[in-house]
Amino acid sequence: MSAGGGGDASMYVAALCDIIAHPDFVAMRRPDLPDPARSDSAEWVILLNPGSSIHGRLVGPGADTSMPAVARVRCWLGNSLPQEAMAEVEVSADGRFRFESLLPGTYAVKVHKQGAPPALVTATVLSGQPTDVAVTIQRGIDLTVRMEQSTDGAPIPGAEVDLHMIQRGRDHPLQGITRPIEVTGAGGEALFRGVAEGSYRYYIRVPWGVTKGPLFREITEDTTPAEWVVTIAPPARLSGRVIDQKGEGAAG
Repeated sequence: MSAGGGGDASMYVAALCDIIAHPDFVAMRRPDLPDPARSDSAEWVILLNPGSSIHGRLVGPGADTSMPAVARVRCWLGNSLPQEAMAEVEVSADGRFRFESLLPGTYAVKVHKQGAPPALVTATVLSGQPTDVAVTIQRGIDLTVRMEQSTDGAPIPGAEVDLHMIQRGRDHPLQGITRPIEVTGAGGEALFRGVAEGSYRYYIRVPWGVTKGPLFREITEDTTPAEWVVTIAPPARLSGRVIDQKGEGAAG
């Protein structure tokens, strides 16, 4: 790569070498290159690592592409996932996606399809080689959580419902990046669309400051449509009056 051309060479480096990318190699960000204005040679030799790739496709009962889907790739940390994805791509009309220019290593691929539960697979990629992965998409179940006052069954609007998926007694690896929280509307209902079958732990926080939980429930296809009813005592009210030393009501 030549650094030739007129003008300020330092500006040339900053403008053109913030990233060096090639579809068959791992992109290099902000390479440490010599300033051509201070070098006897106007030529740079840049070594790039061969790029790995992940080629994915959606399978399973919910894999139809009638609804949009997005795939995100993250470094796999063993039992947790970083919040920020390395890259994001849309799934094509034929249910396929691809991530290019990856370093060798182990990655987690999460696919979120509208109306379906998020799906997670891990893939180990080797230097310069493509890795094929199949991501199973389950059919989503719509869950309604209905909040009522225990005294008269009146709906409780404005309550926050915090849903946690559990796997073998522990939080699911997706929990940190897909933690559904919904707020009940005027009718006291919070709707979660496209949740998966499985075990859940959830918490309720009502507008007057009371938190209820953890509560534990199961979701299966046999309970479709799923509805949970949670009752909470209404806020207590305290009334009284101010009296003087004679036991008479004091005004003001």
